[in-house]
Amino acid sequence: MTPSLPSVRETPAPPNPLDSLRIPAGDRLVALRSNFAGAQPFPHVVLDDLVDIEVARRVARREFVDVGGPTWTYHRYYSQKTFSRTALTSFAPETRELIGAFASAPFADFLASLTGIDGLRCDDDLEDGGLQATAAGGYLNVHIDPLVHPRKRRWRRRVNLLLYLSEEWTDDDGGDLELWDPGVTHCRVRIAPRFGRVVLLAAGPDTPHGFPDRLDCSPPRSRNCLALYFYVEEKAAPRPHFGRLYARPGDGVGRLGVALDNVLLHLYGRLGQTLGIDDRMVNRVMRPLRRRR
Repeated sequence: MTPSLPSVRETPAPPNPLDSLRIPAGDRLVALRSNFAGAQPFPHVVLDDLVDIEVARRVARREFVDVGGPTWTYHRYYSQKTFSRTALTSFAPETRELIGAFASAPFADFLASLTGIDGLRCDDDLEDGGLQATAAGGYLNVHIDPLVHPRKRRWRRRVNLLLYLSEEWTDDDGGDLELWDPGVTHCRVRIAPRFGRVVLLAAGPDTPHGFPDRLDCSPPRSRNCLALYFYVEEKAAPRPHFGRLYARPGDGVGRLGVALDNVLLHLYGRLGQTLGIDDRMVNRVMRPLRRRR
């Protein structure tokens, strides 16, 4: 009698994080490169099909169920009223895999082809980025981002990636990303934060942007986003840059609140750089200095 052979089960291959992305190539990449370079008021491009929609849906439903809870950092100043989470170890596996795809060599190659910037690398510390949420009544004034990493001193930020993750968001909810001219005299472009949409923005001293009007969404809904920042490593450490907030034309006495926030922003940056502490710790230190708007 011939002994029966044990059944052999094939071990499924681990999921490939890149399966979550639809990275443009060929003629489409050529067109996107032209669009990015020629966009006004500064280089940017909008991609509505870069991320697999089911992946985006899983991330949204895992990460934004408790906005404002104990795992979230509350940023409350005159110029800002938002929440964030940056502890990568607390993210769901789907979210970590998606971030891994954005941090991969193939995506870096795509960014280099799109922007003309070689050597871009994703900040896995998620400094100033990560999961971001803004509840009803929240906002973020027009601003320039911090352009030098507070701990990786030779890292200069060059590209921002924003993936919007609010399902069933409507135009009436507000929260359009506004791109302003370098002099901050008027808004040149408005981009709706539609679910699954990715916006790639140049990061530099003349790239003011924000969503400065209070959100009109109904609680408990929120404007949700995954923000990732890409840097190049310079040969020598650039001069520290802690970002800048702007008042809009017609803000009147609100300019005083923005000016005071800029003082806090500089202090915030100095604390992070000098003490080597991260975004969450700096916010705890500065909590007593927060102002209401």
